[in-house]
Amino acid sequence: GAAGDINLVPDGVTTLGDGGVANYTQVSATGLQTMAGTARVRRHVIIGVESAGLGASSPSQAVIGNFFVNQFSPTPPMESIHMTWHIPTDWDSSTDIDIHIHWAPATGAAGDVVWDIDYAAVASEADEVISGAGINLTVTDSTQSRQDELLETANMVITAASIALEDTIGLKISRDTNDAADTYGAAASLILVEIEYTANKLGEGT
Repeated sequence: GAAGDINLVPDGVTTLGDGGVANYTQVSATGLQTMAGTARVRRHVIIGVESAGLGASSPSQAVIGNFFVNQFSPTPPMESIHMTWHIPTDWDSSTDIDIHIHWAPATGAAGDVVWDIDYAAVASEADEVISGAGINLTVTDSTQSRQDELLETANMVITAASIALEDTIGLKISRDTNDAADTYGAAASLILVEIEYTANKLGEGT
């Protein structure tokens, strides 16, 4: 190669880190790169409400400042929106996936909002159907008594055991106004859903 280049031509695999014990990056003889332990990275996927479909009972839509939002009512019936995500090939299938919500209260009143996410993971061409009810996740988040303050819920967990590489996930996001723990008496403005997962490779090998 050119002067100053370092060229590695492995007979088997090349390992960078702790020698392949726990935390390392490995390059195979064909050049495919994978990561283990602390060499793995976290990736963030953002799904804004502007790309969501509306449920049977749906929130109103508004623009607050420069932000497009879905405003979920504090009273029944429960309102919902729908999103879709395809699990990427760089996901480490031994790890759970975290998901949380970014939202803002429409008033400065105190109170709690209960958010539900129902998800169904379906494999393509595997005799699986998209009509299943799925699995329910829930989280409660408190206002901080400031109107339109951007808030972020704690993580909800999509377990590794419930999904597989390249599944397509249908997400239903709702405000659970039937839950007594939802005590905030005004609209909750949903801005985006954030998905965080652990990646152990650059992508799918060719």
